[in-house]
Amino acid sequence: MPSILLAEDSATQAAHIRMLLESHGHDVRMAADGQQALDAIQEDQPDLIVTDLMMPVMNGRELTRTVTEQYPAIPVIVITSRGSELLAVDALAEGATNFVPKDLLDARLPGVINEIHAISLADQEFADLQGCLIVPELIFELSSDPRELTPILCYVQRTLASSSNINAHVRIQFVTAIRSALINAICYGNLDLRDDEQLIQSIVRGESEAPDSDQNVQLVISVGVDDARVSVTHEGPGMIIRTSPAPGTPESFELEDCRGMLLMTSFMDEVMLNQVRNQVVMVKRW
Repeated sequence: MPSILLAEDSATQAAHIRMLLESHGHDVRMAADGQQALDAIQEDQPDLIVTDLMMPVMNGRELTRTVTEQYPAIPVIVITSRGSELLAVDALAEGATNFVPKDLLDARLPGVINEIHAISLADQEFADLQGCLIVPELIFELSSDPRELTPILCYVQRTLASSSNINAHVRIQFVTAIRSALINAICYGNLDLRDDEQLIQSIVRGESEAPDSDQNVQLVISVGVDDARVSVTHEGPGMIIRTSPAPGTPESFELEDCRGMLLMTSFMDEVMLNQVRNQVVMVKRW
């Protein structure tokens, strides 16, 4: 299990999150603000950081920026609360890997940590081969079972680590965006579950099996010297974007497809949808 550094100034909230994470087997260290978190990192680097955004001395956005600059291989997850959504968007731009709404911590934080840690480990395994793989192209035909995603994403992460000259946090953000596109294609495109957010979250966490579907998702990744291009195409009847709630509103942060689109647009330089909304193409420039 990953070691986690938790930065949270509220003693009550910190105790709750610590109990939650320790109940899932994680080793948790505490910091009351961003500066304390940086001091703790210098003493012993954690596998992952979970931080509140609004803290004294050094807030979560400043902590994220500093960690990204000084410790790019350590992923950062930010906790959002109602009213701090714009800070969360800024934190993603500063280098955060993902975010979890404070109201949904119990349901979502453990799963997000596991996903990011698996990708981070895959990156570390192949980081010493950086630049050795020349111009890779990957084409996958995936079923509509989200349980297949983690091994596929770890494979992509290893390929990216051994082929590109970008740093670890950009690579992890890149694969996180791909995961979001695949979840949207499976749950909203092929399975058409847009009106059942509770079932979607249960499927994403692996607690429920996805409904049977013969429709597949195609993932194509091409990594070049200057950029990488990704296309995700689904065969099902659903569309991979909604018109409400509006992007950036508190409600949009709680819905998986809206969260996914925010992560994609935050981590990629271009995100394009085709006319029938069954394909997303993303470009990341190095």
